[in-house]
Amino acid sequence: MLTSTSLKKVLLSTLTAIACMGFIPATTVQAQDDCGWVTDWNNPDGGYCSFHPEWYGGTAKSTASSTAGSTYSSATDGYAAPKSFTVYYQYSNPYTVIGNGNMRANGCVPTAAAMLGSYYGNNMSPTDWGWYLYSTGNFNNAYGHGGTDASWYDVAGVLGLTAWNIYDSDSLVSALQSGATVAAHVYYGGGTHAMLLTGYDNGNTTVYESIGGCYTRSVSSVWASRSFVWSDCLTGSSVIAIA
Repeated sequence: MLTSTSLKKVLLSTLTAIACMGFIPATTVQAQDDCGWVTDWNNPDGGYCSFHPEWYGGTAKSTASSTAGSTYSSATDGYAAPKSFTVYYQYSNPYTVIGNGNMRANGCVPTAAAMLGSYYGNNMSPTDWGWYLYSTGNFNNAYGHGGTDASWYDVAGVLGLTAWNIYDSDSLVSALQSGATVAAHVYYGGGTHAMLLTGYDNGNTTVYESIGGCYTRSVSSVWASRSFVWSDCLTGSSVIAIA
């Protein structure tokens, strides 16, 4: 006989599978809930969270005990079902040159924007979003390669939504519990990468991003790996809620 807790876990697993169904190739390796700590004293937190610390000479270590000054919500209630987005993969984009880069090499933000738009009936392709965000000055422009955090205010405007900054982990949990989608710029592969977070259950969220596709990840590990690169924090935070 299933208890309410086990039933809840089955429901989350089923909803996540439905949300991601058909979009992850059989060869895709899904991310783990816990990642390794990479010591980097150029980072304001003294390092960052990576699923592959060995790529950067780091050591595997719990982020919960290693991240300086970070606190994580202990909320276990406030369940919110994940939205279902169409998954677009960055490396399926054409080598379209936009500004000082191209869609395949650094198009994670416009690709994620197309995923978000798919839920709201917007049919703009990743490349369409790339050109639009370039026109606003927030993609492959004066700030370097890729999209800035300010891009998400542009995206929200097109979709008729509201965007706001997330400054602490409790606010991140609250936004997810309220049903908002959260765009997070995180350290990834020696650079930074944009991902969408949707839904919440007992510390976990569903991630959509243009390299790994769709999978479940702990909210605390996303928060620990948030970017502090200046071009990801033009609005004051690299984590933006949208609803």
